[in-house]
Amino acid sequence: MKVKNMKQLQKAEGRKLGKYLLTVELTDYDIEQFEEFGGYPTASVIQDIPSKDYKKMNVYLKNLFHNVFQTIWRKYDD
Repeated sequence: MKVKNMKQLQKAEGRKLGKYLLTVELTDYDIEQFEEFGGYPTASVIQDIPSKDYKKMNVYLKNLFHNVFQTIWRKYDD
């Protein structure tokens, strides 16, 4: 998943939340990961998830967070 374009639509002021327009490029792998995550149980029954599968999910989500959302925060955070 890669950020293709981002634009700040509304700056956060007071109680108003900032708004952003974000265009991301998804691959088949990204879509498969989101479909696979729907099959995972919640954190309350985490012991039933094979640790290998759970680690794969955590790594993917960490990369998604760092590569997409932190890019926006770095650019627009004042």
